[in-house]
Amino acid sequence: MLSRSLGEHIHLITSLDRQLWPLYADASQLEQILVNLAVNARDAMPTGGTPSIDTSNAELGNDAGTPLQPGRYVRLRVSDTGTPATAAPVSHQTTEPATRTSPHETILMDEDDLRQITARILTRAGYQVLSATGGTHAIHLAHTHPGPIHLLPTDVIMPKMLGNEVAAQVRQRRPDLSVLYMSGYAGPVLTENGTLPDGVTIVEKPFTSRELLDRVYTILHTATRTRDAVRQ
Repeated sequence: MLSRSLGEHIHLITSLDRQLWPLYADASQLEQILVNLAVNARDAMPTGGTPSIDTSNAELGNDAGTPLQPGRYVRLRVSDTGTPATAAPVSHQTTEPATRTSPHETILMDEDDLRQITARILTRAGYQVLSATGGTHAIHLAHTHPGPIHLLPTDVIMPKMLGNEVAAQVRQRRPDLSVLYMSGYAGPVLTENGTLPDGVTIVEKPFTSRELLDRVYTILHTATRTRDAVRQ
């Protein structure tokens, strides 16, 4: 996922210990940590570079020089060849989080590469997620699921069907369905070459869990306000 999303000018290297000790951790949080660090690395290397990820066992003693308790640990290390520091002043900007009601919408996932991690993010946030194995399966679920479906997140380019083809067929059955496109390319590039029409909502990969949830919340509640206005 990271190799495809970082771009052709970024060469990802991994060195993974095959004798790694078992680790008790939240898989989705670890994945998000790696995505965040990879995005930071990409931004620090605009002309290209090499991020690397390595894992190893580490047994720390009393003289380890860290705040960690002595014992056995698994080390995950991420590094890159981009800038380590900046002379720019620190900007402290805070925004108040929007007041949100508990999610109740149903989301149909058909994107292969990010389906599992995206589904976990949405499920943890309270959404009901229907996971499809691809575009054809998503279309089948759209026709057979007995309840409402509010959103279809779909990759722009998939092995067998384009995202807009899936969306068009799903909307034949559910015309009020909202669609969120996901791609490693910026929206203007996709609309310029005809892959997507103008005016669609897109989130660029790799994205953080907060970016995804913010985009999902916005598109769902914009659709709700639009339907309410039409009814009035």
